[in-house]
Amino acid sequence: MNAVVTTIPQQAAGQQLAPLQQALEQALMLPDQGVERLERMWEMHKEMQDRDAKRIYADAMKACQKEMPAIKKRGKNKQTNSKYALLEDINRLITPIYTRHGFSLSFGTVRSELEDHVGIVCDVMHEAGYSKTYTYDAPIDNVGIKGEKNKTSTHGRGSAISYGRRYLILMIFNLTIGDDDDGNAAGESEQQRIAREVAQEWVGIADGVSTYEEYMARKAEVLNAYGGKAGNLPPEVREAFNRAAEATRPKD
Repeated sequence: MNAVVTTIPQQAAGQQLAPLQQALEQALMLPDQGVERLERMWEMHKEMQDRDAKRIYADAMKACQKEMPAIKKRGKNKQTNSKYALLEDINRLITPIYTRHGFSLSFGTVRSELEDHVGIVCDVMHEAGYSKTYTYDAPIDNVGIKGEKNKTSTHGRGSAISYGRRYLILMIFNLTIGDDDDGNAAGESEQQRIAREVAQEWVGIADGVSTYEEYMARKAEVLNAYGGKAGNLPPEVREAFNRAAEATRPKD
């Protein structure tokens, strides 16, 4: 269900309404053709509004993403011994930035087509009137790495929603997640930095799987991302997917 939907409210450029209304009134006074011309002009007006709102949204998002800071990983998964960015850290650091650029976020949930998943929805709205809807299917987190149930259904669903919200925010604003490594990565090239961050994202994905079916689907995705060869996987990614396989493999 992971997808992006765009919508544009019809009143995005109110400053154009006055001359338009004048033209519409004149069109209405023309015999026989008034209604048809009115409809054509109104459609043209909506198309202009849509284009302007979409352009403003794109420009604002570009400027917004340029200001986004790198988010440190302060959370720790005790079961997998992996680190992740806390949702509260992400919100604290980026909310003042995206609101200053005219954006607001609204989250909700929908029924997922995947078993034992919950659909997370985020509406990204801009003050110019344009909006996008992002969706993500998050696995319900109520089973530990050894396969035993470790949360109630309510807590597992809440954990999945939190994970889904964090994942969507990272995707929407193209955030960089990194460890505090005391400057060990300072000498790396841009290509090495990107490769390291991509590998970290795949480790997070592997640590988040909860069923063997999901593991197999994610395994196919990561292999495809690295040219279809397991030998191309970075060691940390390979280890993370091995942990996921062991944790989710059906028991005899």
